[in-house]
Amino acid sequence: MSALRKIDSSAWGDANYSYDSLGNILSKNFSDWQGTGPRHLAMSYNWRDHLVSYTDTGSGGDKTLTYDARGNVKTLGDLYMQYGR
Repeated sequence: MSALRKIDSSAWGDANYSYDSLGNILSKNFSDWQGTGPRHLAMSYNWRDHLVSYTDTGSGGDKTLTYDARGNVKTLGDLYMQYGR
């Protein structure tokens, strides 16, 4: 399987991606279509390949994610998720 490495788009902006050895996105560097300047996202994963944190230079910094026993996202920053049975 080939991983997306680069997007060149006048409609959505340009982006470059990097991945770890398991195929998880480690970083995304991009400029948005409005030309507001470059942004950088950096992601971190736990031993289960769950995304546990990311930093976004354009939207207020760091966010942390937590998961329940089934692997569902429980929290994303200050957002709390609840799932039905």
